[in-house]
Amino acid sequence: MGLKKFQIVFDNPWATYYSGQPVTGKVIISVDTPKKIRALVIHIKGEAQVKWDETRAKKNAEGATVNETTVHSGSEQYFENKFNLLGGSGNEVFIQPGEQTYPFSTFLPPNLPSSFEGEFGYVRYTVKAILDRPWKFDQDTKAAFTVISPVDLNTHETAKNPVKMEKEKFFCCLCCKSGPATLVLSLPVGGYVPGQAIPVTVEMDNTSNVEVTLVKCILRKVVTFRATLPAAVKKDKITIAEHSFGAVAAGGSQTWTEHLVIPPLPPSNLQNCNIIDLEYDLKVEAKVSGVLRNFEVKTPIILGTIPLLSYQPPIPVAKPAEMNGGDGKDPNASVIPGGPSPQWGPPAGQGDPAAYPQQPPQWGANVPPVTPQGPWVPPGGDPNAPPGGQADPSASPAGYPQQPPAAGYPQQPPAAGYPQQPPAAGYPQQPPAAGYPQQPLAAGYPQQPGVPGAPSPGQPAAPQWGPGPPVTSPQQPSAPSALYPTLPFPSFAESSVGGSKNIQDAGDSQFTQGNLQFTPKYPVYNFQPVPQPQQ
Repeated sequence: MGLKKFQIVFDNPWATYYSGQPVTGKVIISVDTPKKIRALVIHIKGEAQVKWDETRAKKNAEGATVNETTVHSGSEQYFENKFNLLGGSGNEVFIQPGEQTYPFSTFLPPNLPSSFEGEFGYVRYTVKAILDRPWKFDQDTKAAFTVISPVDLNTHETAKNPVKMEKEKFFCCLCCKSGPATLVLSLPVGGYVPGQAIPVTVEMDNTSNVEVTLVKCILRKVVTFRATLPAAVKKDKITIAEHSFGAVAAGGSQTWTEHLVIPPLPPSNLQNCNIIDLEYDLKVEAKVSGVLRNFEVKTPIILGTIPLLSYQPPIPVAKPAEMNGGDGKDPNASVIPGGPSPQWGPPAGQGDPAAYPQQPPQWGANVPPVTPQGPWVPPGGDPNAPPGGQADPSASPAGYPQQPPAAGYPQQPPAAGYPQQPPAAGYPQQPPAAGYPQQPLAAGYPQQPGVPGAPSPGQPAAPQWGPGPPVTSPQQPSAPSALYPTLPFPSFAESSVGGSKNIQDAGDSQFTQGNLQFTPKYPVYNFQPVPQPQQ
């Protein structure tokens, strides 16, 4: 039978990484007879592409109407790394019968845009393994992984600001002009993370003589694709969640508050991608009776990967069952009408940490470690960690996270040996640039690969892209875990909007193996209701 198994497996069980982190894994090959090859090649790349076609009717030279189709496209490449895991010296080698494993590792460049899969384009990161065979067609297998560019809402200019949008509409019917209908949208803040609920308050004051038949709110993803050959722009507006509030009679008024839960989604902006823009907005629309024009208010929503520390949504008052159709059931799966508002546990250092499993213990706190529910990740959402809540056996004797950092952290480096990857000599003389993680690290910073700049004297050179020994987990924590050690643990979940996409491209053949259907995974915070003390 020859090749029985040809598979790429990532060491990270969620195949999710932050830009600047190492990507490690292995290629597994199983053959039943010796297999002769020239080389086993690994090809890792990150790229963005957009493509769509537009058809227009036009008249030809004979005056007949014909349809003309124009294909618009554009692409960007962020990095490409290709090296041999076996062979490649000009001599043929044999893969022996049985299952063989070939590890690989590479560092991601800093400042990569987050993974994104859309209808007319994508930002995608893939690993491809190729068996280069003499005098035969090559065999290959392929897998995709997710890259996340952190968006810290705490450093965003407008994410923590309250939102209040108002629209006034006058209706004219023949010679009569009625009073205005006023629509007001209020939000406590403008920035949220997946897993969080947006408390939406809508006020409708209808002093007109026209009935408002329906008021509803819609959370939308707005994607702008920019082609370069030939130049064109295409917008795609996708509904993520919506909820209908109800009608308001002429001369009446009404106020509603509902909670829209944000599913796993890529963060706003797709920083460092020039051909795809990603935004989110919340629109409230009022539909009126007759032939009169509807009116609306809308506001941008900033979707991040690190939640606001200063914001905790209030607990809304539970509604009677009859207000939801008499059965108490939620009429919209994407909305929590009047239910308990998800909140974090108590502030750091207050209360019994053991009573709040969602709240990680304080650094140095003399409490037993709590096993979180779901995938284990360090505070802040580093996906490079062992699953199942188990500590790594190579951890320091004091244990993680009971091992306290050195005084002054995060301005000072962690204590020696923490967390198995001590910083290189010379730190903290070269701290990250202002605004990190949105900005690249300063030149020469040893933990960030691929940044130009020579290391200072006595400081080891920064790691280079390309092959190298596999990096053992857990990896060095990402910036969020260092800056916000009391954040709850996020999990990583596939995006529920858009579905999976086929990752085959022009460089693949119909015989390319692997899991070719891919859906990116994004951090989702599990904001549980605060436990109430027993009376």
